[in-house]
Amino acid sequence: MKRMNQSKILDAIKKAREDSSHLNVDKKNKETSQDENDGVFPSETFKFANASWLDNRVIGDFALKNIIDWSKKDFLNYVKHLYFEKFVTDLAVPPAYGYMYLNVIEEICSKNFPESNIKLLKARYISWYFENHVLKDVSKYRHWNIKKMVAPKVVASFIIESSGSNDTVSDKKMQSCRLPVNESLLNLYYRGDPKDFVKNYGVIIPFAFLFFSKKFTWDDSVDYISSAVRDLIDMNSTAVDKMLRKSTEQYCPYDKRFEKIMPERILVVLADKTGLNLTGVKIF
Repeated sequence: MKRMNQSKILDAIKKAREDSSHLNVDKKNKETSQDENDGVFPSETFKFANASWLDNRVIGDFALKNIIDWSKKDFLNYVKHLYFEKFVTDLAVPPAYGYMYLNVIEEICSKNFPESNIKLLKARYISWYFENHVLKDVSKYRHWNIKKMVAPKVVASFIIESSGSNDTVSDKKMQSCRLPVNESLLNLYYRGDPKDFVKNYGVIIPFAFLFFSKKFTWDDSVDYISSAVRDLIDMNSTAVDKMLRKSTEQYCPYDKRFEKIMPERILVVLADKTGLNLTGVKIF
């Protein structure tokens, strides 16, 4: 085997070391330059992820204003901001659609707390919802929609907590809450599923709302209530009479205005139309 020239080998090693040294210096200089220009995260994706929510490029300038100066757009951006904080996901809401439900929140606040600053209370409602309800709604419905913020039960919970009401009715092992009876909340239930309206308020309160506020005839009001009761029976026939009795009695005794709708007659007609035994329900 031919002996290799030792001097050539030493020269090759020396050259390799020099090349390696130059490469490391160039790499270090390049990395230093990139850090100075790009901050902690060099890529555009990580720049976005590391951005402050106060950055106008990300969410808008609502956080830089006083709440009393917020526009509708600012309130909608606040919803998006809180959603991102919870789920690290952008929320796409068409502005007109979002404003519609934000207007409902404003209406709820103004009608139930007329002496309050409505914008401050509106912001409080939004933050309260994301703190107490959004996770329940997402786990239940999988896909969140801004209209979940004004579900009647959510609104009722906010009114009760914000007004400091402890008006509850005990029934053996369970304790159920007597929901507020006001125009804005009843109107939300009226826009929703009639079954939920009757299930939460019994039969007399929804009937009176239809008759006095919505100007239904007596017969039309009965038809609305009886149809909702029949739908409840189809879902769970064994528990409906007990549930209706309980929810109806929660709101009695009713004042003299209710005499005009003849509550006793309502119960008789409902029993005839639905087959439920409503005798003995306490209404006065």
